[in-house]
Amino acid sequence: NGVVLPAKPEPRVSMEEFARPIRILSVSNLIPLKGIDDNLHALARIEQKHPRLNWEYVIVGDGSIRGELEHLTQTLGLSTRVRFQGRLSYEATQMQMGQADIFSLPSWNEAFGIVYLEAMARGVPVIGCLENGAAEIVTAGRDGLLIRPKSVEDLVVALFELLSDPECRLRLGVEARNTAEGFSWGRNVDDMLAVLGIS
Repeated sequence: NGVVLPAKPEPRVSMEEFARPIRILSVSNLIPLKGIDDNLHALARIEQKHPRLNWEYVIVGDGSIRGELEHLTQTLGLSTRVRFQGRLSYEATQMQMGQADIFSLPSWNEAFGIVYLEAMARGVPVIGCLENGAAEIVTAGRDGLLIRPKSVEDLVVALFELLSDPECRLRLGVEARNTAEGFSWGRNVDDMLAVLGIS
């Protein structure tokens, strides 16, 4: 598995950035095991305790439980904070990745998870689950955060840490890009040639 590396992103923390909402992004098929509902429950708790935090949650993708998730968003009082974008083209999805500040996909039955790498390649810190595909890529506390599967409590802590601490977002984002560079297709080719003894 590998990732196409875009141009190295510029650090996005500045005084101008604080005037806009911090953007949380998920890119996923909208099916139960992806944990989108856990994101919504966690964000509702954060909204209740910290209503002055300026954030928005963008969900890219479609699937069998989209209607349920939209209803849950309304029930939790998050309709002004959450946007369902539906399924987008690859190019439009990558544009969304580049505009995100946090990528959160607490999937509890995930394989390798290319979407984590795609976000990390754009300098975006990610949240994923232990004992799942994200854990094969992310080193917790260095280039992203890992939580226990299905733990809304852990997710509240992780999301709040990234939402409330721009320096943490920047530090993890820089290291996320460094990690993604190790999974580039060029690096994969070099590794394969080395295994085959071809110089």
